[in-house]
Amino acid sequence: MPAPIARTCDAFRIPRVEECDGARRLIVGPAGFQTVTPLISSRLYGVPHTGLYYDWAELVPILRCRNVLILGLGGGEMARVIHAVRPGTLITAVENDERVIQLARTHFPENLKGVEVIVGDAWEFVESTRAERYDAVIVDVFDGMDIPERFYSTEFFSSASRCLSSWGAVIMNVAPVSLVQQVGASMRLAGLESIIAFPVVTELQDTGSTIVYSKLVSVPSEVIPSHLKLGWSRRWTL
Repeated sequence: MPAPIARTCDAFRIPRVEECDGARRLIVGPAGFQTVTPLISSRLYGVPHTGLYYDWAELVPILRCRNVLILGLGGGEMARVIHAVRPGTLITAVENDERVIQLARTHFPENLKGVEVIVGDAWEFVESTRAERYDAVIVDVFDGMDIPERFYSTEFFSSASRCLSSWGAVIMNVAPVSLVQQVGASMRLAGLESIIAFPVVTELQDTGSTIVYSKLVSVPSEVIPSHLKLGWSRRWTL
C-alpha cells in the first residue's frame, strides 16, 4: 500500500507528493507535476487511466513491445499503464534523482512492481547500451518544464536507435509543441523512420503534450483505444 500523505505539506519542498482531486501527484518543480496516479481508478477498456499523456503507453503492447526502456521514471505511471495492458512486460527505468526514486517507492509502490530501477543519467545509460535490446525506448525527460537540448539531438536519437530491436520504436513526450518539428528532424537524421506526432487531448482538455512515435505509421486506426482516438485523429507525419 502507498504511504499516507501528511495533512500539511511544505509547498516549497521539491520534489514532493500531494493528493488532490482524487489523485496522487509527484511534484517535481514549481510549475508542474511529473506523475498523476488516480486514487480510485476509472477502468475503461480494461485499463485504469488518467486522461493525461501516460495513457498513450497503451500503444506500446500494440507495437509488440515486450522489453521496454523508460528514461525518466517519475512516479512510474507510464510503467503502470504498460503493465495494465500487458502484464509481464520487462521494464527498465532510468532516473537520475534518488529523491524521486525514494518518493516513487514510498508513495507509488504499485507502479514500480516488476520494474528494474536504475539510478543514473539517462544520456549516459543510452550511450553505453550497445546491444539491440529494447522494443521501445520511452523518453520522458524534463528539467523543470523544459527538455534538455541533448535529449532531442541527433546524437541522442542515434544512441537510442542502437538500443532497439529490429522492430523497436522511440516514443517521446514533447512540450511545448513548437519543439516537435525539431525532434522529428533529429529523429530522421538519426535514421529513425515512420515518425508521427499527435497531441494528447481528451474530451475534457488539451494536456499541452505532444507524443512523437517512430515506426507507428502502419498501426491501423481500429486498434487505437476509443478514449485515445480524439488525439489520434489529429496526428501528422514528421
